[in-house]
Amino acid sequence: MNPSSLSFGMYTKKEGTEEHHETIVIENTGTEMRKYSFMVPLKETGLTWELPKSLTLKPKEKKRIKVGLQVNPAKLKKESLMDT
Repeated sequence: MNPSSLSFGMYTKKEGTEEHHETIVIENTGTEMRKYSFMVPLKETGLTWELPKSLTLKPKEKKRIKVGLQVNPAKLKKESLMDT
């Protein structure tokens, strides 16, 4: 996966929903078909993740996928805001 980590930056809105997207590249460098899946982070009020459930790539195949995060600060727990 490239990049190997994601950062969605700081959120500045106090109201409404803010949406961020990043594009990543998944590459099967092996010689056999391979299935990739994503673990969705724990569900938390105020956060909505957009991730593909899974994808299968042929040997040497690359695929660009979009990963998204919607944040609604008004719905986030105060503890979540304090941890960042």
